[in-house]
Amino acid sequence: MKKTQAFFCSLTLFFCVCNFCFAQYIIKEDVIKDKKNNIQHTMFLELFGSANNLYNITYDCSFKLAEKHKLAVATGIGLLPFEINRYFDPYVSISLQVNYLIGRKNSHFEIGTGITNLLLFYQITYNYGNNREIEWGNYNMFGIPLRIGYRYQSDNGGIFWKFALVPTYYHNDYYYFPIHPFAGAAIGYTFKNKKE
Repeated sequence: MKKTQAFFCSLTLFFCVCNFCFAQYIIKEDVIKDKKNNIQHTMFLELFGSANNLYNITYDCSFKLAEKHKLAVATGIGLLPFEINRYFDPYVSISLQVNYLIGRKNSHFEIGTGITNLLLFYQITYNYGNNREIEWGNYNMFGIPLRIGYRYQSDNGGIFWKFALVPTYYHNDYYYFPIHPFAGAAIGYTFKNKKE
């Protein structure tokens, strides 16, 4: 278990360092000519993905580093106030993400990582003869997702969508293997920048 944790943390650190170094090199080679309005704000609904549960509502802010390169930071929240079935108990999830984007015009390859906090609620039933008592318990899980996928996002704003593989490492998962093979898809809207 400790070897798996060390490997996954090392892999995440390696991706972050490589992305940073690569971005610094590209910025020198491919400088942005128009530095105005190079920040985009997006709101989207992601199914599965970083929340590693049913859904996530996410705010994303992307910064243009160069003509073909962007850095995006995002935060999302998911809430399920009731139990759907035995696979979806009530939960609250909060995720933070940092993604590196490379591509032309509207199409971008996306790679990144982050952290996910998933607070699960579950029922405990006690039977005492004819009496039955139900108590609620909770379980807190922290995960590190790795994101590799495709993003459609126009510089002029408008419809936004993406999909990705999001394998996630949970350090305190008690019923699965620590690494969850996962994926997600999202749709939303990128707001148009106001021209100065």
